[in-house]
Amino acid sequence: MSRSVYILLVFLLISLCSLSAVAQCDPNAGRVSLNLPASGSTITAPVEVIATGTASCAITSMQVYVDGILQWTQYGQPAMHLMVPAILGRHTLEVKGWTAKGKSFAASEVVYVSSLRPEVCKSSFDLDNYVWPCAPQSTSPIDSPVWISGIVRSDTSPLVETDITVNGKLTAQAFGATGYRPNAQFVFSPGMYSADISSSNLAGATMHNPAGFIVRSQVACHAPVISVMRPTPGDTSVQAQPVVFDAAADAGRQCKVTAMAVYEDGKLQYRAWNQSLMFGRLWLAPGTHRVTIQAWNNRGQVGKKTFTVTAEENLEGFCTPETTPGVMVCSNAPVGAGAIVGVGTPLDPPVPTTAARIYINGVKRGDYYGDALLHSYMLVTVPPGTYKVTAVAWDASGAVSTDTQMYNVP
Repeated sequence: MSRSVYILLVFLLISLCSLSAVAQCDPNAGRVSLNLPASGSTITAPVEVIATGTASCAITSMQVYVDGILQWTQYGQPAMHLMVPAILGRHTLEVKGWTAKGKSFAASEVVYVSSLRPEVCKSSFDLDNYVWPCAPQSTSPIDSPVWISGIVRSDTSPLVETDITVNGKLTAQAFGATGYRPNAQFVFSPGMYSADISSSNLAGATMHNPAGFIVRSQVACHAPVISVMRPTPGDTSVQAQPVVFDAAADAGRQCKVTAMAVYEDGKLQYRAWNQSLMFGRLWLAPGTHRVTIQAWNNRGQVGKKTFTVTAEENLEGFCTPETTPGVMVCSNAPVGAGAIVGVGTPLDPPVPTTAARIYINGVKRGDYYGDALLHSYMLVTVPPGTYKVTAVAWDASGAVSTDTQMYNVP
C-alpha cells in the first residue's frame, strides 16, 4: 500500500468516527435554565430575560413566550439576554431551546409586573411606519457582547414580525409587543458588521434601517472568579459567631453574576440572587468545616473557591422569635451598597426549620438553610429608598412563618 493511499484511508476513518460521534448525540439529553427573572418575583417591564440552553445535540435556536404567545426566536446562540415588553399583571414566562434533531427543552415560571420602566431610546420621527435603530450607535470600535435594539412603528396595520440580520444572516426574530421594541445582546467575534432591523405589517408594508459597527474584542463570559477577603483562606484561628463573610465574584465586564452561594461541608447554607457581592455574617455549626463559595453567571458558567473555617461554640447574641414555628427579620444596618438584612429562627424548635427566604419588595434576594437559619444576616444590594423586607420560613411539618419590616436605605 502506497503512503498516499494509507494517509487517505486514515483520513476517511477519522472522518467516519467524527460523523459517528455527532450522530450518536443523545436527543433526549438537554435542559433550559431560566436564570432571570426569578420565579414568583415582582418586577418591572420590559422584563429582563437571561436564559441558557444546553444539550447533547447542538442547540440551534432559543425562543421566549409570554402567556403562550411567541415573542422572540434567536438563532445560532444557545444563550440569550434580552428585554421583553409586558403589561401590568401576572404573566407566565417560558423559554424553549431547540436542537438540530428537532427536540425541544423548556423552562417556565410565573412573574408579576408591577411597574413599567421608561423608554430609554426615543425617536421624534413623525411617520406612520418606520424603524429607528437605538443600538449600536457608536462609530468607535466596541466590545462583544453587543446590544442590538430599535423602535418599530406601524400605524397603518398591525405588525407581523421584526427580523434582525447581521451580515446578511438572520440572527433573531421578534413578534408581538417585542416586535415593536426589539432589544437583545449578541456575541460576535472581532470584525466589521452590518446589522439590519427590518419589519413587515399585515398591509404588506416593510420598513428597515441598517447600522454598521466594529467589534474590537470579544469579552466572553468567563466562569466567575471569586475573591475572598474574609474569612481569610488559610487562617486557622477560631472565628467568632456568626462568621464574617466578605467575598466578590467577577464574570467579565459585560457579563452578570446571577447568584452566589455558601456551602458548609457540601451542604447549602446561603444563596444570594442577582448580586456579585457577599458581605455579612453566617452562623456555622461549631467546629472546623470545609466551606465553599460558589457563583454562577448569566451564561450558566460556575466558579468556586473552597477553604477551611473553624467556628466558635458561642450561642449568644442572636435574635430569636417568641413563637415556634417562627422567623424574624434581623438587623437593620444600611450601608453604601444597600442594606444588611437577615433571618433568625428558634433555637431547638420542636419541629426543625428547613429553609427561610428574604424578599425585598416581593423579589426574592436571599435563601438560608441548615445552620445559617439560626441567625445570619447578609448584604442585599439596593439603591436608596424605602423597602418592604419580608422573611418567610418553612419547617419540616409544612408550617409557614412570616415577618415583615420596613427598611429605609439612605
